[in-house]
Amino acid sequence: APAPVPVQPPAPTAAQPPAAPTVTASAPPAPPAKPDAASAPTVKDTGTGTLTKLIDTLEPPHPASAGSYRVQLAADRSEDGARAIWARLQKSNADVLGQLSMQPVRIDRGDKVGWVRVQAGPLDDKQARSTCERLKSRNVDCVIIPPAR
Repeated sequence: APAPVPVQPPAPTAAQPPAAPTVTASAPPAPPAKPDAASAPTVKDTGTGTLTKLIDTLEPPHPASAGSYRVQLAADRSEDGARAIWARLQKSNADVLGQLSMQPVRIDRGDKVGWVRVQAGPLDDKQARSTCERLKSRNVDCVIIPPAR
């Protein structure tokens, strides 16, 4: 039987360092015009009990624009209260919320006790998830509101 022939492994080639990723800056989207109190959308609730259940059970109201997400941070009984909450949250989380616009969304529960949701955006899906993760790590409630289907 012939003797086995030793096989030489291929000579190692010099590893090329990975190319540096190309980063392109994009201008932040222009903030939408601030709606006045009369133009805030109104949503009817069936009386689910808590705000969290209400948020989870209602279809998201009119998004800022088709394909854009928003994050919901709080709700208050008045638009002034909702705007005050937004101002406080935006100031204390400027690195996360500084470039976003607040859009109040009215909720008519039918019992004359209304709420105004504090929603911010517009964001894409990844930005919305990242924003909520960062805010939740700071103990700020956050719910992602997807675009209407």
